[in-house]
Amino acid sequence: MWRYLCVFLLLFVITGCQQAQTPASLIQITINPSSKTVLLGSSEAFSATGTYSDNSSQAITPEWSVSGEVGTISLAGIFTSTKSAIGKVIASKDGITAYSNVTVTSDATQINSAPSSPTGLSTASITTSSVLISWNPVSDATKYILSYGVDSSATNCGTIDASSNISKTLMSLNSNTTYYVKVMAVNSIGTSSYSSPVSFKTMTPTTPANIALKGSINKRQDSFGWADFYGEVENMGSQNASFVEITITMKDSAGNVIDTDSSYVVGTVLTISGSETNTCLKANDTGAFHVSTTKNYSDIASYTYDIDWETYDTATPKASLDINGTVNATYNDYLGYKEYLGEIKNNGSTNTTFNEIYFVSKDNLGKVIDISSSYVTGTDINAGDTKSFDVTTSVSSTDVSSYYYKFDWSE
Repeated sequence: MWRYLCVFLLLFVITGCQQAQTPASLIQITINPSSKTVLLGSSEAFSATGTYSDNSSQAITPEWSVSGEVGTISLAGIFTSTKSAIGKVIASKDGITAYSNVTVTSDATQINSAPSSPTGLSTASITTSSVLISWNPVSDATKYILSYGVDSSATNCGTIDASSNISKTLMSLNSNTTYYVKVMAVNSIGTSSYSSPVSFKTMTPTTPANIALKGSINKRQDSFGWADFYGEVENMGSQNASFVEITITMKDSAGNVIDTDSSYVVGTVLTISGSETNTCLKANDTGAFHVSTTKNYSDIASYTYDIDWETYDTATPKASLDINGTVNATYNDYLGYKEYLGEIKNNGSTNTTFNEIYFVSKDNLGKVIDISSSYVTGTDINAGDTKSFDVTTSVSSTDVSSYYYKFDWSE
């Protein structure tokens, strides 16, 4: 038995040794182009490929330098000529060095080859109808031609002459559309091949926030005989609205204004200047409101309403609250009022405080008849945790046909 065990251990050691591998090392650098004649004051993009001891190769980022005082070169390999002379572009990495011969001349007749294909094609400043296209300069190029389209080959929308510029703004594009664009370099000898296409998508048009009443206002009488106004509003635009507020102006039978009261809507939580508020409405969002008054219900013969809002810069909160499980929609044993119980879970990445849940109750006609809220037990919810809530309304359980809920919190 010991003999077999020793043989097994020996095989294990041999196998383990055979599996050990030495990382491949860099053995050669190839610069592209390997030599170049450059017009004085122009630029040329150089790139480097590394060959490794395992016969693999890949693009590398070497340390670039220039000899002969013929120009300068950036970290990205963009050589800019500054003196008519002969020199070298040098690439070094891991003790390996390569050279590319560079001749800088002020005589354009010495340029006797077509330019190389442009590199570094990129997009910026994308709007609903335009985009800025940029690329690296190509030595010997006298102008550039852009081709673009909605096809992946970037051809079916036509070509544009960019002159000698290394950027061009495409105009009159369709909104919310994916385009492809490529560029080639041109000189008196010929043209380069096109660069590889890059894609971009134009933006969707933004319509201003437009908050409108959804349905009708429900005027109700509370237990003191005072008038309450309930209802819903909706954001019909694509821009976020914040601090959405509804104001009710009440008049008596003679048309005299007898009271004006207002309230913010219970809507969507968004972050404004580092603080959270649930008075916001995103596109197509619905929010509910309850304007409470101290005027007798019977004294109000008519009323009008106004809706106001802001369009501050908003951000999505880091936290995300939701119901954990289901809501227990029951009734209060003592009062007979509608009651909502359950748990809230923080599904976000940050802790929250002052966590409040609002329940909007509706009757069988779909009208809002109550908005009641409560803070969770303990008020704070850490990321991933749950806390319970108990919201008792001021309406009979039998009057409620449907409901929905909204949240509010601070981070």
